Amino acid sequence: MSTSMNGTHLNIRNNGNGVVKHGAANVPHQSILVVEDDFETQQMMKDILRNEYCVLTAKSAREAMDILENSQVDLVLMDMMLHESESGLELTRRIRHRWPQQRLPIIALTAHAFKAQGASCIAAGCDDYVTKPFHIVELRQLLRRHIDAVSHSENPT
Repeated sequence: MSTSMNGTHLNIRNNGNGVVKHGAANVPHQSILVVEDDFETQQMMKDILRNEYCVLTAKSAREAMDILENSQVDLVLMDMMLHESESGLELTRRIRHRWPQQRLPIIALTAHAFKAQGASCIAAGCDDYVTKPFHIVELRQLLRRHIDAVSHSENPT
């Protein structure tokens, strides 16, 4: 399959191992949805994660629900302070209500380093939380741990 993006021609093909080739780079098949209304933070998260995951972004609850309805997502990284009509906590509850049987890790991204904030994220249905500022290596490890846990529970050996 070939496609063109901004005048750049890319060759895209699945190599049979769950890795899609984009030109010379290998892109893993696992995807993370970053729900974040701040464009700069979205870009930063893409930069941090793009070598390991296919990164989808949504700037609103509506966009996030559309992506979840129409795309395969392996993990959601959810900003808790969305400035739209719905907070990250409310959106997390809605996702859990809409797909109660689906094992989709949701990781809260919060600017508040209080244990009470983390507890409210977990109570809303998040699997874990990360406070800003965070260490990139720790974020990557946390995401990998949650994605691997779901992969292993769905495909036990």
